Order: sequence, then structure tokens, then C-alpha cells
Amino acid sequence: MAKFCNQCGRPLAEGEICRCRQQTGKAAGEKSAPDLAALCEKEVPIKQYHICNARSRICRLRQEGKIQVTNKRIIFHLSGHSWSKKVISHMEFGIDEVTGISVSNGVSFRAWDFLLGLFIGAIVMIIGCMISNPFQTRTDILAAVIVLLIYMVLLFLYAMKPSFSILIMTKHASDELTYIGNRRMAASTIEFLPGEDTDIAVRELGAVILDIQKLGDSVVEKWKVD
Repeated sequence: MAKFCNQCGRPLAEGEICRCRQQTGKAAGEKSAPDLAALCEKEVPIKQYHICNARSRICRLRQEGKIQVTNKRIIFHLSGHSWSKKVISHMEFGIDEVTGISVSNGVSFRAWDFLLGLFIGAIVMIIGCMISNPFQTRTDILAAVIVLLIYMVLLFLYAMKPSFSILIMTKHASDELTYIGNRRMAASTIEFLPGEDTDIAVRELGAVILDIQKLGDSVVEKWKVD
């Protein structure tokens, strides 16, 4: 039985998406992601998420991470600047190759922040001891110990930072999983923080991928950006 586009009425082959719907999909995707990647034949942008931000005080790094889902690919694009130079990371996955995702949005311990605070505290203490001896009586020693304990607790709380990571599992790279984010939080100088759409992506990204894999182009209208 012949099929027709429900917008312009043009006859369609089995599984074909009308050009008018493709243009609508492109416009919707371009509204939020004009430059993530060029689209291939019959590829339609469906959803995009500002999923994370990367930063590093040491490298003066600031990056914004976005994930775009089309009917053919999952595209991850991380772009920003480090020391006034542009820095880009770009990854793509065939939608049919993805077998699962794992997203973590929580809190992790930042060893670099803790060590930096410990170093600054040690310098202040050494300078204070050089200027005058604060440990002349037992009361002075007890007060110094209490202050030190309070400082260590506050320093530990300061080192607990928001963190984000996403693990993408594929059929052909099961032994080399793609990991984006704070995999080694304690040792890394780069922080991955949640983006504006992280909570939304956690709730619906898996459903979008599964729908496309199972139902194909018929779910484009259900999920695409209005």
C-alpha cells in the first residue's frame, strides 16, 4: 500500500522520510546544535543535551560538552579553550552499535583541591611559628589541635565536588569502553561537572536510543526537538 507524507502529501517509499520532515528535523537540531557534525544522507537530528562542562584550574581549561542523537548516530562534542587556545574532543557512535549507557551525576573527592589547601595551610602554620611560638602552654597546644582538626574537616568538605561521567558500551568495543568524565577523580586535574540538561539526559537518553534501535525512523517525530 502506498504511503504519503502527512504534511505535504508526497508519495513515500517504504521506510522513507519525506524531505519536508528532514528539513524540519534539521532546523530543530540546528536551533540548539548548528556545528556538532555534518549530517549524512537521510540523517535527522532528534535530541541534543548540554550534558557536561569540563574545567581545569591548572590548565585554565573551560569546555562545554554536548550529546546529539540522530536516527543514525550518537555524537559527543566537547569544545572550549585552554590558555586562549581552542580545545576540541569529538566522538561518534553508530546508533545500532550501542548496547548500553551508564551515567553518573554525583559528588566525588578532589585530591588536588585537598592537597592544595593542605599546602597553603602548612605554609601559614610555618610562617606563624617563625613569627612567634604559639605552643607555649598546654592550652595553646590544645587550641592549635582543635583549630587544625576543624581546618582539616572544612578542607575535606571543600574537596568534595560535583562530578559527572558517562560510560558508553558498544557491540564491537566491549573490552575498550568509552568513558567520558571523572573516571579517576582523585588523580585527574580536569573536573567534569553536570551540564544544564544532565538530569533530563539521565531520564530519557536510554529510551531515545532504544526506540530508534527498535522502531527506526518512525520515532523521529516522537522525540525530536520542537
